Amino acid sequence: MAGDVDYSEKKDYLDTHFVTASVGYIDNLDVPYYSIRLGGEVGPQGNLYFQVLGFTKDETFAFDGGSASQNYDFITYGIGYEHLFPVSEKAAFTLNVSAGGVYGNYDWAIDGQPVDSLQGNAFSADGGLGFKYWLTENWVLGVAGRLFWLGDYKDGGFTDSSGQDYYWELKHRDIYYGAELGLTYRF
Repeated sequence: MAGDVDYSEKKDYLDTHFVTASVGYIDNLDVPYYSIRLGGEVGPQGNLYFQVLGFTKDETFAFDGGSASQNYDFITYGIGYEHLFPVSEKAAFTLNVSAGGVYGNYDWAIDGQPVDSLQGNAFSADGGLGFKYWLTENWVLGVAGRLFWLGDYKDGGFTDSSGQDYYWELKHRDIYYGAELGLTYRF
């Protein structure tokens, strides 16, 4: 999609590879995320890629007689496809989808003392709409909006010294939304 590449003469699209590094923000979780994609062209307007994305969140809750904290880390991984819709020689709208897995790690503590830890894998999927602009033949700047879906996990809680039960969960099976800025190097 670089301005001076003639796709009609290109025979093997997998000769062009790319690596993309992105930083984004998941608005309804109030956390930043980071992603990397490695892939190659599979047609005049398509890219196939492997993606890894990660984020972490810390929360603290007050309760009678103390506080509880929750930390969770997520790493998603999967295969995706991006389709380009050119609007000029150096710009294109994009549509992408990916599916794979997510690894989650949850840690809970009461008054700074660890009380519970859960780990697990589940299905994940995401998709996005974006815009890319070719700065040069090798460098591409992109912005996108993304939707994320993370599979179901076990949730946890604790009982304080007075016998009061506390329970919390990350709302799984919700749709998370975010925006990202990425820079791609094509080789």
